[in-house]
Amino acid sequence: PDSLDIVSLTNADNFSKYDAEDMPAMREKGTKVLYQVDYAGRSGELTDETKLGAYLDKVIAAVEKNGLDGYSFTGIPNAGDAATATAAKTEGQLLVFEGNPLFLTEDALSKVDYVVLDTEATENVTDLKMQVLNATGYAGVPATKLLLAAAAGAPLYDENVEEHAAITEMAERVVSLGPLAGLGTYDIYNDYYDLDMNYKLVRNAIQTLNPSK
Repeated sequence: PDSLDIVSLTNADNFSKYDAEDMPAMREKGTKVLYQVDYAGRSGELTDETKLGAYLDKVIAAVEKNGLDGYSFTGIPNAGDAATATAAKTEGQLLVFEGNPLFLTEDALSKVDYVVLDTEATENVTDLKMQVLNATGYAGVPATKLLLAAAAGAPLYDENVEEHAAITEMAERVVSLGPLAGLGTYDIYNDYYDLDMNYKLVRNAIQTLNPSK
C-alpha cells in the first residue's frame, strides 16, 4: 500500500502562527497533521465527563479551524472512551491511539485507524516480540493497524545482545514481525548539537519501510 506520513502535534493546545505557516508545506508533501490529545498527561483534569466533553469540543473545533487531519490520543484507562467519543462527533478524520491497546474497548479499537504500541522504552527484541504478540493476539489489534514506537537516542538490543539504534532496528522489526503498519518516532528533536544524526536515522528507517522512497 502507499505510505502515509503522519505528524502528531504534541503542543496542539497552543497551535501557533508558526504551526499554521508549516501547514502548506505539510499538505504539499502529503503529510497528515494530527492534534494530540494528551489524555495521559491531563487525566487529573479530564476525569469528569462534563469537563472531558467540553475539552473535546474545543479540540474538534480547533482541528476544523486549523485544517488538521485528525486526532491522536495518549493512552491510559478510559482514554479509549475519549477516542470513541471523538470518533462519534467527527467523520473522515484520522484517529490514532498511542499506548497500550488493552486500554481500548472493542468498540474503540474498531474506530481507531492506527495504534502506536508503547515500545519506545523497550530495550530488547525479546520483550518487543512479546509486546507485539500481546497486541495482535490478546488485544486483537490487526497488524495493518499496529505501529511500533522508537525514541531517538535509545538503544535496542537484538537476539545476540548487540546494540542498535532503536529507530533503525525497530524499522527492521516492523517488517520482520508483520509486516506491521509502520513506525512512530519520538524525541527526534534531541540532537540539538548534531542536527544530521536523527534526521539520517529517520531517513534510513523510511527507506527500510519504503524502499522506493
